[in-house]
Amino acid sequence: VGRPGRGNGRSRTVIVAAVAVVAVIGLSAAAVKLLHPHGSGHPSGKASSSASHHVAASVQVLTPAAASGFDALRTTSQDPTDENSSQAVNVINGSKSGWTTNWYATAEFGGYKTGTGLILDMGKPARITSVQIQFGSVPGANVQLKVGSSDARTATNEESMTTVASKNDVSGLETFSIARPVTGRYLVVWFTQLPPMAHTHGRYQAQVFTIIVRGTD
Repeated sequence: VGRPGRGNGRSRTVIVAAVAVVAVIGLSAAAVKLLHPHGSGHPSGKASSSASHHVAASVQVLTPAAASGFDALRTTSQDPTDENSSQAVNVINGSKSGWTTNWYATAEFGGYKTGTGLILDMGKPARITSVQIQFGSVPGANVQLKVGSSDARTATNEESMTTVASKNDVSGLETFSIARPVTGRYLVVWFTQLPPMAHTHGRYQAQVFTIIVRGTD
């Protein structure tokens, strides 16, 4: 009678040990799952961070291929210099001379037009995300940034362009962030109001010294 009792004791010991091993394995698996809730790959936070870094890294400074004045509302005979187009290259080549519009008798272009500007040729279609511009020191300019696919000097082309950002009463260094970037080859800095000329009474003129364009090409 005694022998069967000892056998049953050993059986119970084996069963208890087996249950303990299974419990330990289960706890280890649960711990692994908590540490890696999405399986054996990278945790979701790291994956998102990596993707965000990739998107941010793709935005870069874009170098325009050319620049010129853009008086789309006046004919060549009315404005043969096209808003001092010969100065426009200064805003992209590092020259301290900068570029200026023609001067006018009022901030609203003396009633001759509703706007004028400067056009940058990016060389190929680009998706522009921000533009940093160094204006003159005198406030008062109202500015729009426009993106388009043509540099034709016509009111029709200017009106067909997409206005991607705008600011009023600008001066000094200004950054235009483009919330909804669009793709286009040409970027226009379009003035709808001019600031007064420094130290000069009764004349209005806009100034631009540098333009830095950021985006993806």
